[in-house]
Amino acid sequence: MNEINSSNLFIGLITSAGESNQRVYNEWSYSSQQRRVPSFLLVEDTYPISQGILNSTINIIRFNRKNPHYAINIIKGRIETSRRNA
Repeated sequence: MNEINSSNLFIGLITSAGESNQRVYNEWSYSSQQRRVPSFLLVEDTYPISQGILNSTINIIRFNRKNPHYAINIIKGRIETSRRNA
């Protein structure tokens, strides 16, 4: 967690083939709730995740492995908006 504590941005990636998805989710949760580090969680669209979790924050973004550009552009836009509002 030391890396998270000193970071300016956290981007977690959860995939259907991931072996550490729970750890990634826990680190994302820690970064966004405990440390208040700007953070995004990218979740592959084939990975089962509850609608409640998806609706809990705008910083969980679904992505398609064959077309990740859509999710990347969402993140870029939110970062740019954040910079303008800072």
